[in-house]
Amino acid sequence: MSKHAQHHLDAFSRRWLDLWTAVPVVVAIRVGRMMTAGPSLSARDHREFTRMGSEKFDALGESWLAMVLQWQNECLRLAMTPWWLAPDALQQAGNEFGRSLAKVAHQGLEPIERRASANARRLVRLRPR
Repeated sequence: MSKHAQHHLDAFSRRWLDLWTAVPVVVAIRVGRMMTAGPSLSARDHREFTRMGSEKFDALGESWLAMVLQWQNECLRLAMTPWWLAPDALQQAGNEFGRSLAKVAHQGLEPIERRASANARRLVRLRPR
């Protein structure tokens, strides 16, 4: 594996690990707040629960857009690179395609991980009511 491909794999793995550690924190705090909120929500709980729903749609939209734009960039890059002239063109094409998919996945995960990590930091700082 080339250094360039390893870099993308490492970046994707780090982002995935950050997401994997942030999500349980956010879920635990929010479920705890739901359990203690009861049937009548405070203004703070109402804002948090509304935010919880809307940010999922926002992150999903950002993620899809990032993946589409990255895929377009990768397709253009692959079309402009004469990889088919290489003696091992099929091997080269497979490597390039794998590298492109890693970049697309990394770009798609970034908005989700960024929001989950920010939520974990914000929710840990909030005082329980």
